Amino acid sequence: MRSMAVAKVPAKLSPAAEDLQAWLGVMKDRNPSKELIAAKWKSSRNLPWLLAALAVLPTKDPLHKELADEASRLPKNSPAGVSLRWHMTRSAVESASPADVLPLVRKALQQPWPAWAETALRKEGRAHASTLHDWSTLLGSRIVRLSEYGGDWGGADDLPETTAKRYGRNPLLLDPVVTEQLNFQFPLHLWEALIGSPDLPPALRMDLAHSAWTRAVLLQNWGSESRLKGYLDPQVQAAIPKDLHGLHPTIREFRTVQVLMAFPGLSPLAEGGMGRANDGWAPLSEAVWFGTNWWCLQPKKERNPAAEVPAFLGPADVSTCESEWGKLRAFSSSRHWFGRVVTAYAETHKDDPTVPQSLHRFVRITRNAECHDKELSELSRRAFRMLHKHYPDSPWAKKTPVHY
Repeated sequence: MRSMAVAKVPAKLSPAAEDLQAWLGVMKDRNPSKELIAAKWKSSRNLPWLLAALAVLPTKDPLHKELADEASRLPKNSPAGVSLRWHMTRSAVESASPADVLPLVRKALQQPWPAWAETALRKEGRAHASTLHDWSTLLGSRIVRLSEYGGDWGGADDLPETTAKRYGRNPLLLDPVVTEQLNFQFPLHLWEALIGSPDLPPALRMDLAHSAWTRAVLLQNWGSESRLKGYLDPQVQAAIPKDLHGLHPTIREFRTVQVLMAFPGLSPLAEGGMGRANDGWAPLSEAVWFGTNWWCLQPKKERNPAAEVPAFLGPADVSTCESEWGKLRAFSSSRHWFGRVVTAYAETHKDDPTVPQSLHRFVRITRNAECHDKELSELSRRAFRMLHKHYPDSPWAKKTPVHY
């Protein structure tokens, strides 16, 4: 005999459970009903709906003053204390005049915040900074999460040991918008001014100095090159010829390329986040497997729409930056430039004892290279042949069995 299935009637929720269910629905809804939230607050007057109302209702809403007064009466150890303080701060910033935003942000940052809140406040402060000094004091961002290839793999507590040793356990790092602004909107003289600011964490200052020094060399701005050299990693400083500017142009370019080839981490572009290596910070002299070695400027780079031009950058700064980028584009592929310089110099300076190592090094860095094309392959082959033809018994020829 067949039995009939009886549909189960859902258990009736208690009023408290229904209220919680409604609250959860509102808080996860991307477009929650403001009318529902206002009605729930008026009828319940409880903490969850106070939080929901402060999070969703705009500061111009008639209920906002009532909500703010209620929040101010709650004890500091309230379970929703941080969230309420955040929404009160956010509301104050949103309703403030542009000139008052930065002081509000600075005052708010005197209090402890979760990483996401501090990062948001710093971003808001930078957007309202009217001077480079104001902007520099808010330059870094806290780590909210660590991600790779679109997936999350941890938070600040999961920092790779090399990164924690370099920047600290709870570091201030550069976010993508800041690096976009620095790389494509700041002229070299503002890089210099920023690096000289006492507000920068030492590790970030050195990182930016490496990019700025590389820019100065490519732009042949020898005054900036000389001033920036003192901020560089001592290992890099030791590799730079003492009178780089005073050398003959051909020799100077070759010596510059030698320095840059020895340090894969040197680039005219600042790196955001943990740096050029996907698995944590890496020394400048280390070629990383999954990350950036030297530089390759793609012909058409899509700019980050969030990277608005900072207010303190004037028309002259923008024009200067555009002019500098006109010169930097001549070095869009570091490896192509290295190859042209090294092979041309080797043709005319066969007695230079540093040539064999430079030929070897260039051939090696053309393996699995970004911006690889037929020209780079030909330069690699040419350097390989020169090395084995003119220096067949050198250790560098023995270390270079193939070209790429």
